[in-house]
Amino acid sequence: MVAPSSAPAADTAATFPQREIPIRSRSRTQHLTRSLVRAGQFQLKLLGLKARILAKKLILSAALSAGAILFGLVGLVFTYIFLFRLLTDVAGLAVVWTWLIFAAVHVLTAMVFMLIVANIWKSSASKEAKP
Repeated sequence: MVAPSSAPAADTAATFPQREIPIRSRSRTQHLTRSLVRAGQFQLKLLGLKARILAKKLILSAALSAGAILFGLVGLVFTYIFLFRLLTDVAGLAVVWTWLIFAAVHVLTAMVFMLIVANIWKSSASKEAKP
């Protein structure tokens, strides 16, 4: 292990004098140009890396969203099967009336959605008409 030196920094500077190397103005501009080019190349590499990471995130998000939609639809199918069995087997309704109930619920839901959409369009049209 090397023991730390107790000599002051001024003695070190006197022992090893620093000399400034003169740089011509042309080499300064070349050095600046090279530095800027290297910085630009580095920034391009960074942007490329960020773009690749973003693309991977988007692909993964799309795949997971598609899986979630698929499992949601499968769950909806099983819910319909459960309701059908509940109405026919447990409640004792005829199959025809069960299908009629399902159709009525879907028609009423579609009508509610259409009323909501009409209300949205009406409110946005009235907002645009006001100065």
